[in-house]
Amino acid sequence: MQNPWRQIGSTRARRFLVVVVTVSLMLAACSDAEPPDGGGLVIVATTTIWADVVRAIVGTDATVRSLMPPGTDPHEFQPSSEQVAAMATADLVVANGLGLEHGLEKVLDALAADGQTVLAIGPLVDPRSWEGTSCLEENACDPHVWMDPERVAAGAFQIADALAAIDPETDWNGRAREYAATMETTSDDMAEVLSSVPPELRRLVTNHDSLRYFADRFGFEVVGSVIPGGTSLGNPSSSDLADLTAVMNQEQIGVIFTGAGDPVVLAEAVAGGVEGGASIVPLFIGSLSGPEDQASSLAEMLRIDAERIAGALQ
Repeated sequence: MQNPWRQIGSTRARRFLVVVVTVSLMLAACSDAEPPDGGGLVIVATTTIWADVVRAIVGTDATVRSLMPPGTDPHEFQPSSEQVAAMATADLVVANGLGLEHGLEKVLDALAADGQTVLAIGPLVDPRSWEGTSCLEENACDPHVWMDPERVAAGAFQIADALAAIDPETDWNGRAREYAATMETTSDDMAEVLSSVPPELRRLVTNHDSLRYFADRFGFEVVGSVIPGGTSLGNPSSSDLADLTAVMNQEQIGVIFTGAGDPVVLAEAVAGGVEGGASIVPLFIGSLSGPEDQASSLAEMLRIDAERIAGALQ
């Protein structure tokens, strides 16, 4: 199977990997190993979201680890040396790609150049730009593909294909079909919850531009975002914030949706300028919650987000 992760076969990338992994393995050998949660293959996923999808497919037939802990902003994450070692020695690395894991890109490039199988799901599930057009050639895709259950289902089959290349004896495709059915049910549940929102209220303002796939799937419009673009690392100007405030006043929008755990200082500034004030409603976007909370699986997370959006907009 062709590796969808961007390949850089340069000597610099290989030297980078050799140095990092050598140090990482030495450090990892001195630490307590994370107990396995399955058997057989070892798979490392960059985010809690894709780790959840992989676990649903492999069950107890593989050990799956999420590089990022719950609540982590994937745009800001930087790996430790032990985590680099875990990726280097895994049977498969599953990433989102499309610029989501900004702090991991050099490591993932180097791993792929050294022969590791790095599966980037985002480029394989019809990614779109913020304007809704094809974007791969321009390298300007919205990375938040998991906010659309149908794209998640497509990603499950990509994971199954990668697993089949490693272990052709297991019916990974059949398991992906089961998970795709779960995502279809999730999508239906979300649509039912969101059906209570009338068309004239189906307008979204977000902390950073993260709900385009959700909006396209369920018939909403993203009017604007506090931080322009698909990353929380942006730095809007005062005129950007003033323009968004004016749009919210003109369109009579009184809600800003943020990612749970996101800094909300700028969102609060915009909300304070809205006539009558605006509510700030947290959603689970970049990460699942911990096991003690309700959004500990992607299906649960998407349903909760749909409920919060429907409730806030009514």
